[in-house]
Amino acid sequence: MKFPLKVIIPVSFLVLAVVACGFSGNSTNPSAASNNGSSGSDQSSSSGGSSSASGSSSSGYGKVPLPTDTVDFKPGEVYKVGQAIKDPTTGAIFEVLKVSKNNTWPGLNPGETYILIDVLLGNTGSQTYSSSSLGSYMVKAKGSTTAYGLSHILSLLAANVLTNDMGVDLDVAPGEAYHGLLPVAVPADATGLTLQFSPALTDKIGQPFTVDLGQ
Repeated sequence: MKFPLKVIIPVSFLVLAVVACGFSGNSTNPSAASNNGSSGSDQSSSSGGSSSASGSSSSGYGKVPLPTDTVDFKPGEVYKVGQAIKDPTTGAIFEVLKVSKNNTWPGLNPGETYILIDVLLGNTGSQTYSSSSLGSYMVKAKGSTTAYGLSHILSLLAANVLTNDMGVDLDVAPGEAYHGLLPVAVPADATGLTLQFSPALTDKIGQPFTVDLGQ
C-alpha cells in the first residue's frame, strides 16, 4: 500500500507505515480479491449516472482511466453515487462508484456493520494531491453529529482482507486515477449516510466533496 508524501496526520501515518511494512510479506486473501470487496451481506447502491471509463467496480482496483464525464464541484452541494465530481480549481476528481454492506469482516463491535464504499480518485490538475484513509474521509448519519472514519483499517490489513491495490493512502499525480475501497464501521441501523472527502494539496486542504451514500 502506497502512502502519501503529504503528511496530514503525522502520528497516524507513522503507524500505518509501520504496519504496512510488517504485513508486506503476507499473502493476500484470494477470496477478498475475487469478490471485489463485497463478501457477506451485499446490499449494493448505485445511481449508475456516470459514464466514466471506470464507472463500475468490475474494472478492478488500482490505477484506472480518468473519467470522461464529470460534473463541476460546487461548495456545499451534496452529490449522488455515480457522479464523477471535478473541482475546476484544483482538477481533483472524486466519485463514489458503489456502496455495499458487510458484517462478516473482523473488527466489528456488536450492532455494527461495514459500509464498503468503492471510490475513484482522479486528477486533471497540475498539482499532486494526497488521500489518507485516516485523515481524508468522514462518514456521518442523518441526525447524528458522530463522525465515522476508517479506524478499523489496521485490523483489516492484519487479517489480509484488504489487498494492496484496494488502498486509498496514496498520492494522486496529474493525469492519474485510482479505484479504491473504503471500509467504514457504522451502527447497523444508521440511515441517511453521507461521505465527505477532503484532498490534501501541498499548501492546503482542498474543498470537501460530499456524497449521499443512499443508505
